Amino acid sequence: MSKQNPFTANIDLENETIYKIDKELDKVQYIKESSGDIRKVRAIADNTDLVLFCGSDDLAFESFVQGATGWVSVAANIAPNSAAKLYELVKAGKYDEAKALNKDLLPLCEFLEDSGKYVQIVKKAMDLKGLNGGPSRKPRLGLDEEEVSQLKSLMEKLD
Repeated sequence: MSKQNPFTANIDLENETIYKIDKELDKVQYIKESSGDIRKVRAIADNTDLVLFCGSDDLAFESFVQGATGWVSVAANIAPNSAAKLYELVKAGKYDEAKALNKDLLPLCEFLEDSGKYVQIVKKAMDLKGLNGGPSRKPRLGLDEEEVSQLKSLMEKLD
């Protein structure tokens, strides 16, 4: 599996490099695309035989429409039913229903993507659901009151 995640790897694979990997390396069959650029998702889907996974929570709907097979999702840890339903609706061709659900799910996805606090948000969401998320390990800091309030509000429409 190839990971296209410039934010954690500090390397953004160029499209031509991805195409070359697809053609020359038989053992590479999957790619998680996390650049946040829907044009790259489209290019990979249109120009390779790689099985494509969305790695950007805020582009799940668009990635599914472009042909992504799956979604490596942080949001699914918080709203698993909504995340699964989004995938199922797009794959069933029910784009209007999927778009409406995405409208409710997208603010949570954007909150996650913009915060950089994936672990802390998931742990706090678990606590809010009555599960034992617990504190994040250092050096990660917990959420502040404003972030907790925003998370609560975002979770109200989901699952």
